[in-house]
Amino acid sequence: MNVKNQIEKSNNEISEGLKLKAVNRLRNLINACPDNMEAREALAEIYYKSGFFDAAGLYWILTETDNNNIKKCVAVYEKSVNYSPIQILRDIKYGGDKSGLPDYAIQKLNTLEAQAIERSRLRESHNFKSNKQMPDSPLFKDKLVILMLSSVVVTMAIVFFVGLATSFSWLWDVLF
Repeated sequence: MNVKNQIEKSNNEISEGLKLKAVNRLRNLINACPDNMEAREALAEIYYKSGFFDAAGLYWILTETDNNNIKKCVAVYEKSVNYSPIQILRDIKYGGDKSGLPDYAIQKLNTLEAQAIERSRLRESHNFKSNKQMPDSPLFKDKLVILMLSSVVVTMAIVFFVGLATSFSWLWDVLF
């Protein structure tokens, strides 16, 4: 797939007012060639010019720059996902070989992965501690099951005794 040709087609589509088609073309290009930073930057530029700063920040997050507008867009994007490295990695959807990326992008992905692993470890250890501190008494589900079974047994006993009393009453009427 000729990357330059696809980017040129997307630029022509933009000039014709077909921004959605250009965005889809660039997204498909990024999925096919995830290490192509030119396609990411072109897509970010479309989003930026359209006023979608958070979306632009998503595609500029792997770009090293001194441009304040790009930094602001990345900050808006990170704030929109509550600075979650797990969500950022999900949104980036990078499945390629990192060796084709610039050094900054490799460093950024490695940092995000490390933060995501650390956050998931903290979450697991917190869940383990909170589960360990629970009392040894039966859980709510167990109590609910016991209550239901008890009510079934009591209902059966009532039905049995009402039936027994009705039978004796019927026999008394027949015999006497």
